Amino acid sequence: MKRGTCIVFVFLFILSVTSCKKNSFESMGTFTVNRHEGYTEVGDGIGRRFILVPREKEIPANIGNAIVIRTPVNRVIAYSTCDISFLIGFGILEEVLVGVTVDKSRWSNEFIKESLDSGKIVFIGDSSMINYELMKKVQPDVVFTWDSGIIPVLDELKIPTLITNPELAMGLEAQIKYVKFIAPFFHKAKEAELFCDKFMKTAEEIKAKADTAKERPRVIWGDVYNKRVLVEPRNAWVSELVRLSGGIYELDDVEGASCLEITLERFFLAGKKADIMFTYRSPRTGINTKRQLSIENPVMGQIRPMTEGDIYFPKDIYYESYHKLDDIMMEIASILQPEIFGEPEYKYFLKLK
Repeated sequence: MKRGTCIVFVFLFILSVTSCKKNSFESMGTFTVNRHEGYTEVGDGIGRRFILVPREKEIPANIGNAIVIRTPVNRVIAYSTCDISFLIGFGILEEVLVGVTVDKSRWSNEFIKESLDSGKIVFIGDSSMINYELMKKVQPDVVFTWDSGIIPVLDELKIPTLITNPELAMGLEAQIKYVKFIAPFFHKAKEAELFCDKFMKTAEEIKAKADTAKERPRVIWGDVYNKRVLVEPRNAWVSELVRLSGGIYELDDVEGASCLEITLERFFLAGKKADIMFTYRSPRTGINTKRQLSIENPVMGQIRPMTEGDIYFPKDIYYESYHKLDDIMMEIASILQPEIFGEPEYKYFLKLK
């Protein structure tokens, strides 16, 4: 996606001039939104076409193999907490969310926890063990998921399925504008514009302030398991945000899908130089201290963030807060450049001791 420092410059230039104002056709990485008179055509994370038609409008002719969804959508099953966070941001969570694949113990949102108890929202099973009979009983208008493997089953059940995870990692500009892909399903285009403008202004502010940084911390972002290393590649939004915030991303030669697997040796080379590591490991996964992390994988004990630097992990609320992407971006910038952005408030991240 990006080759060399000249492309990084182009990205920063685009951030400074790109507007979030509504156009007839827009792309957010893999995702697309094309507005027509009387309906909206969208493309999901694997390029499948959907025609979104208001309930009072006629379905347009000559739509080919596109799948028709009546809008606004009233009943949603969502796999991703990111997608659910925008339902929160739009103020429609209580009206439309009817099913999830994350059990009660892993939620911070009190309404979702209470609704799982009352049955207003149904836990349809872990993403690897979906109860399709229960899903059918819930009668969703649409399922938002990252798992393309369920499409044949849901086609049989005549349940429209949107893939909301792209094959390649989503860049920062695409992540900022992703809210505009979700919005037309709920007739929330105006709200999406406000979110997008707010996120973009924060990115521009971070860039302007970070240009004054005297020192640039070296950063890695990923997870080390017993036999696997998964990292965020250079084209992921968090990696681009590191660079935007005045940091150096030590895995800038790695490109591809989010949580991309690399060799332990490559990770170790980056880890020896890094000052800061962000990991998705946390007390929820049994990791409470740096020492526990190093015991689980001895290589971790030899990287610089473990011995001289810092390791940060996201709090549970992070995964439910993409409608507050501006706050998340600013907190990451504060962690990297506290002298410029002020000390972080640690709303979304904590430091591993």
